[in-house]
Amino acid sequence: MFLDKDGTLIEDVPYNVDPALIRPTRNAGRGLVRLHRAGYRLVVVSNQAGVARGLFPESALAGVERRLRELLGGFGVPLAGFYHC
Repeated sequence: MFLDKDGTLIEDVPYNVDPALIRPTRNAGRGLVRLHRAGYRLVVVSNQAGVARGLFPESALAGVERRLRELLGGFGVPLAGFYHC
C-alpha cells in the first residue's frame, strides 16, 4: 500500500528534513499496525518540491527515511520502501 508522509504518517512541517522534528500523526500508529496485520506491505511515496526548489539537497532525505523506519519500527511495522520524486 502506498502512503503519503506529510500530514498522513507524520505531522506536516513544510520542507522539513530534520529527523528530530519528525513526529507521527495522532492515529498513524494504530492505522499502520492494522494495515500491517492485514498483510499490506507499506511503502512511502512523497513529492519533494523542496529538492526541486533547491531548499535542501536530495541527500537530506536519507535522514527522513531513517527516521520513518525508526518510527514505524517502534510500532512493530516494517517499511517496505521509501520513494520520492
